[in-house]
Amino acid sequence: MTNWRPPPVISKGGICAFNGTGNSSRTMLAAFGLTPPELELLTDVPPFAAVAAGIDALFSAFNKPEYAISNLLKRNFANFVRVHNATGSSSNMLLHLPFMMRYAGFDITIDDYQDVRTTTPVPEIFAHSLTENRDTFVLAQQMAEGKNRGMESIYRVLSDLGVEMDLDAPTILGKSWAERIANLDNPVDLSLGDKSVIRATPVRQRSGVDVITGSFFENCAVKTSGMSDHLLSHFNDHVFIVRYYENEHLCNADFAAADMVDRLMKTEGVDPELIAAIVKRNGGDVTDGTSSRDMLAQGLLSFAFVIGGQGPQAYGMPEMFAPSQNLRHHRILEASSMLITDGRYSGVTKGACIGHMVPEAFVGGGIGHLQNGDVLRLDLTKLTLDWLDRDAFVAGQEIVANPADLPTRAPLFAERQHRMINRQQDIAASNVMDHVSNAARGIVPGVVDRRAVNPWR
Repeated sequence: MTNWRPPPVISKGGICAFNGTGNSSRTMLAAFGLTPPELELLTDVPPFAAVAAGIDALFSAFNKPEYAISNLLKRNFANFVRVHNATGSSSNMLLHLPFMMRYAGFDITIDDYQDVRTTTPVPEIFAHSLTENRDTFVLAQQMAEGKNRGMESIYRVLSDLGVEMDLDAPTILGKSWAERIANLDNPVDLSLGDKSVIRATPVRQRSGVDVITGSFFENCAVKTSGMSDHLLSHFNDHVFIVRYYENEHLCNADFAAADMVDRLMKTEGVDPELIAAIVKRNGGDVTDGTSSRDMLAQGLLSFAFVIGGQGPQAYGMPEMFAPSQNLRHHRILEASSMLITDGRYSGVTKGACIGHMVPEAFVGGGIGHLQNGDVLRLDLTKLTLDWLDRDAFVAGQEIVANPADLPTRAPLFAERQHRMINRQQDIAASNVMDHVSNAARGIVPGVVDRRAVNPWR
């Protein structure tokens, strides 16, 4: 028997630099008052004292109903929505939030999220940047140096800006937010200047994630914080031609093609009359010699790249990073086009990307009845996305309808659904989601969904 000892473990911990789904989940827990400050933003493996503080906070809350998880979730729900919008976090929180709340027994959907968002508009106070040394790890470093207090600073800044935060809501520390920020006169060290991730002065007035409704679906999500002010303005009351895909790989292949513009012009249903009507409606004019490439680059000829069959029941809703990245970095199409899916994107998605569409294609949603050459109208002021009758549109009228109501689309959808069923054999059985709620209700098991009956207000 030897005196063997395991080799020393040399490891580095710390937070991810991206403000994606992982960090947005961390932000969510902190905003709900569930995270002690010592464990909120780590730059390394947490020291023993920090872990002990977290355990002490947890044990001190035992047998105190006011600090029960369900009560913390209920009281801080609206607070989190406002924090989420102020920090430009992941659109996937619109899946995680109703998932968590419904498991806690609360009848919450993304409509509740949008209700809070619209009744109390929140400016963006996160100047997050991976390229300008203002990422989340830098935020953690700034907190470790005492130049901000993490979530407490965010609550203080929003409160000082007049945002209606519930400062009486309890937290896991046994204190309300009002008590936690009472002595926080300077939430951000002003000496940081432009280096500060958290800003006391808003970066811009519109941010976060919006919920959109439309003529051919119930709701979906668009990450407003991932769109530039130019795109938000340009795509407001804008029309697009549909190019439909039954999976993301086909879409990615198109984006990678050297002849992408030619492929778009050859899309079924696209002809000179439709192109002229689209360009005119978007504020342009087709003249002799105007190339398709120029019309796309100017943002006058626009396409909606629709990826159907990516929803939870169809395909387990895997994260799609490549399509959004391909669109964002396409020199021509970024200025003119958008993505639409019943699936989900990466939490760090940038650009015009609409996801989580309900009902999904697999269960008969309108997205599964779209076809190449259809016309869609996006209004980011009214937060609507509508299907327009193509023939009427070419004739100068905008008649809103649902393609799922057209008898001629029934065979198309039946063929697609058959392919979606066969495609399910390509994924592990454990990733197939049967008997779950839709994306707006958190994709929870049916029994959880039915038991979520408690109001949160």
